[in-house]
Amino acid sequence: MEQNEAPQLPKKPSTVVGGLWLAVLCAGLFVYNVLRSDAGGDTAYAIGEGIGGGLLFWVIFHFVIAKKRGGQFSGAALVFILAATTAGTLINFKAKENREQTAKMRASMLKEVDAISSAMKEARPTGKIDTTPAAQGEVGEMERFGRTFMSRMAEQRNEYLRQLDAIGWDKVLDVQRIAGDKTLAQSKTMVSKARPIVASYKDKALATIESARADIDKLPISESRKAGFRKGFEKSLETSRGRLLEQLDLEARIVEEVGKLFDLLSAKAGAWAIRDGRLVFSEQATLSSFNSHIAEIQKMAARQEALQKQATDSARAKLENMK
Repeated sequence: MEQNEAPQLPKKPSTVVGGLWLAVLCAGLFVYNVLRSDAGGDTAYAIGEGIGGGLLFWVIFHFVIAKKRGGQFSGAALVFILAATTAGTLINFKAKENREQTAKMRASMLKEVDAISSAMKEARPTGKIDTTPAAQGEVGEMERFGRTFMSRMAEQRNEYLRQLDAIGWDKVLDVQRIAGDKTLAQSKTMVSKARPIVASYKDKALATIESARADIDKLPISESRKAGFRKGFEKSLETSRGRLLEQLDLEARIVEEVGKLFDLLSAKAGAWAIRDGRLVFSEQATLSSFNSHIAEIQKMAARQEALQKQATDSARAKLENMK
């Protein structure tokens, strides 16, 4: 009796090939969920939608590829697909949330920068800066840091202006005031009082900058963000600190130039007089020296205005470029 051979079982498809298809699918799902624009309005919704979509893709993958390779392969595929969709969705949502919070911070901080710029242009005190951030989360904590830093610098500037106002510095070159100061003793006293005020303002401003560096370490944000924030702050500080030092150096030099002007008028007491609200000189040399002091003061004041504009434009540009 002739024996029949048992039919051969169909060859099981390669799990290596199946694994490659699974890797391609997971990579595609991860990228899709990272980049898609409809991740929803909250984390739970985004994850739920991501998992739902992942399950749909797994069903298709199961019947087309995984089923032929056994239940163990299909189960592993389900885990990897859900992990890829969930991870991509979380990254997408986090990025979207960061963009939204950054937009809130940018709009709010731009208003503060404009208000400070306007106050500086008009040489008036800066309005109170609210340190409460418009953004939330880690972006909000970084905004709180920026607002607190601006508030401290603004308060110091306001105090500086109050001290100068107390000695009448805004009228130091007023002709009517000089007319009432026959010996120029009052004028020289104003200069001597202005010197330590400028020096003190410089010391306090630099101390505030140094304390801000230490405050970064106290921010309740992740270490990776803290490192990036510190790096960006330090880079920006290189330029802004230089502008501040030049501003304050010019301020001190203006005070000294005003002092030289009064020294000139004191030494040439008989070569000038005030008539019809104007200083008039009987000597061309004295007039030329007086004009040179005034020109130097105006030159330094113009440079200060240029530095202020640079600082404001730079701050606006950095805020507007935040994504």
